[in-house]
Amino acid sequence: MQLRSNTQSLTVGLLLIGGAMILFGVSAMSSGPWPHRLVAAAFVAVALAAPVALWLHRFVVVPDRIRTESRN
Repeated sequence: MQLRSNTQSLTVGLLLIGGAMILFGVSAMSSGPWPHRLVAAAFVAVALAAPVALWLHRFVVVPDRIRTESRN
């Protein structure tokens, strides 16, 4: 049960951080010099990759850990 709670906390945290990163990135990409736009694009890319990381963590990493622990 603790593992599920940790995953939910991770999900909420990544969604909040990802949302803030997308808002910052979109606003920074609309104006400013090219280095700022490049950093903003990187922020948006990381924020959009967060759901993929969550999916991998939830369906690949965690079940593998559970299978490994159940064998021992």
